[in-house]
Amino acid sequence: DLEGTITAAAVFVNGSVNRDTIAIRGVTASTMTVNTGDNQDTVLIGSNATASFDRATGKVLLSNTGGNLAGIQTTLYVSDSGDQAAQLFIDDSGYGAATSGTLTNDSVVGFGMPGEIDYGTIGALTLALGVGSDDLAVQSTAKGTAYTVDFGSVNNTVTVTGTNKTLDDISGSLLLDAPTPTGGVLNKNTLIVDDSHETNAVAGVLGGSSSNQIYGFGMGGATPDSTLGITYLGFASVSMTLGASGDTVTISGTSTQ
Repeated sequence: DLEGTITAAAVFVNGSVNRDTIAIRGVTASTMTVNTGDNQDTVLIGSNATASFDRATGKVLLSNTGGNLAGIQTTLYVSDSGDQAAQLFIDDSGYGAATSGTLTNDSVVGFGMPGEIDYGTIGALTLALGVGSDDLAVQSTAKGTAYTVDFGSVNNTVTVTGTNKTLDDISGSLLLDAPTPTGGVLNKNTLIVDDSHETNAVAGVLGGSSSNQIYGFGMGGATPDSTLGITYLGFASVSMTLGASGDTVTISGTSTQ
């Protein structure tokens, strides 16, 4: 184990060829770069992130819940060797105020961070948000990366669209998971999907096998693929805006809560 505070103008952490677990609670250097190396490494980012090796069991004990991202003061860059096996877990679940942020195919900004998190070819990215009203903009996702966003409240707004108001840059799978309201609380979770500036005729599906998917419409390629696109849970309102190029839309089901 290596644990402590590193004071330097710039910090570089290089993982080994083994399966590494790296916990990062804060970054104050001008830049911090984490090279995960070859293997299915795990990177935990959040104020409560912990990881330790239990010699008795030979297992890594890790936790990353109830924290925030206020300690990410500058730029944190996570890269790997190109095998796209590393998993990145970002925890802001302890943040109680309303906040907003943006997710792209190579960065996470906002959510109370003075800095930002940049990343290379990773296998999975999980972002846990807090109990306040969050406003998430998903502008792009990377091919081969599985994205999960866990919400902590029932009053969030998610907008999925590129900077050009199309879905062409949504290339990886995106799971949006909001909690089910309890105790008579009104669900206000809203999902907005905007493909309004698409100039090509595209095909897509609303519904999927569990009636909670949106795929195709240029996401992941020209052919609709149910393993890509958007899967949503716990949303009260879902809207989609299409372009004016003669799209083909299959509606196989709808699902809101």
